[in-house]
Amino acid sequence: MRCARPLWLLYNIDPSILQSCSLAEKSRLAMLGLLTLAITGFAIISGGYLCFLLTENYGLSAVLGILLGWNFLNLYRLLLITFDLPASNKSNTAVGTSFSYLLRGISLVLFFLIIIKPCELLYFHTAIDKELETVVAAKQRQMNGEWLQFLDDRISRYGNETQELEAEKQREIQFLDSHDNTFSDNEIGMIRHKIASLDSLISATEEIIAWSTATKEEYQAEFQELSQSSTHVIDRFKILFSKFPESWMITLVLGAIFLFPILIKIRAVQELEYYKREKEKAKNLIISEYHVFKESYQLTFTQFGGDEIQYYERYTDPPFNTKPKDGPNNLRDHKEFQNWVSKFL
Repeated sequence: MRCARPLWLLYNIDPSILQSCSLAEKSRLAMLGLLTLAITGFAIISGGYLCFLLTENYGLSAVLGILLGWNFLNLYRLLLITFDLPASNKSNTAVGTSFSYLLRGISLVLFFLIIIKPCELLYFHTAIDKELETVVAAKQRQMNGEWLQFLDDRISRYGNETQELEAEKQREIQFLDSHDNTFSDNEIGMIRHKIASLDSLISATEEIIAWSTATKEEYQAEFQELSQSSTHVIDRFKILFSKFPESWMITLVLGAIFLFPILIKIRAVQELEYYKREKEKAKNLIISEYHVFKESYQLTFTQFGGDEIQYYERYTDPPFNTKPKDGPNNLRDHKEFQNWVSKFL
């Protein structure tokens, strides 16, 4: 079963404890480890594809996908570990335990959605690309319509003004030519000044038209380039949610697969011999460390104070502290307090 050792470690199994367990338990836990490995591979593919949509770089996407998959594995294993921890026998921990399970459930749902949805984009990518063409075209019409309409109106307005100014200029020139011999020098100067002012206004309107036309062409070119270079990740998710409701069935199926090792873990903690031995080993380790602490506590006070002082126990089952000793804080009335005091007299 050496080949199964990495699979056990993936499922947070201690091989030294599992060594003395039955072959059936070893095989069962190895299969759960294999499923955990498959889920990790799925997370790597999903994360890599999402990164590719964002970067369009195969090498960088592969590296980021592996990192995301590795982090997902660590979080997934951390959640598996939390289901090893039994609830306290205290009645006042029921609300805390329920709240803990609720938070872990929300975390699991978020993890699953983050991992599953990019793979659904990959699965439906052909159909999504077709829908995306329609969405992008509509967005182009909407965005272009607002800004380009403003520029077109500006060009049209100043174009009409230019034509009117040109017509007025021609009228002034014709008027001057037809009365050149009858006007005084002062009158001729005023008409020529008016013609020069019209030329200035015509030049200004032509500059505005030229700027608006150049801006329009530049905007169209930049928008077209940006539209072609973007992968439209947000739009892809919107299309997935709105146009492919069957994707939620895939989410439920894959979510059930992701949950399977955790659900098995919750049940196996109560049934498998391995988890009973693991719990006993953890309990003995805690008790052993607690005794070391008490000895160190007593030794420290003896060395510095000269008095032999022992660590006071407030519970009958230290260091787990679930059963408090009888004391003033637990007495219900004055008579019980007197009875408690009489024990020390």
